[in-house]
Amino acid sequence: MIKKIRLCMLAAATALVLPASAKAHIVCDGTFQVLPTGELSTPFCQDEDLARRARSQGVKITGDAVRRNPSLKVGLCAGSQDLAVCANYAND
Repeated sequence: MIKKIRLCMLAAATALVLPASAKAHIVCDGTFQVLPTGELSTPFCQDEDLARRARSQGVKITGDAVRRNPSLKVGLCAGSQDLAVCANYAND
């Protein structure tokens, strides 16, 4: 009985220490987030997709950097009017 309590306490402590990225992982398919019920276009996946496209052109950037810096998104979207995520930024 005491071993079970200790194991539960250890598991609870481990869950509290793990970073958020280790607890939940968002899966994207392009600009769409993959959900159990289907796919949904989300700002998170749009930013990840923009960063992925920029990396494919040699720019060293993360999706997190795109999310935290709107002016960076404007710069990445310059000349990329074909991307739905850039529609709000390309003409600014």
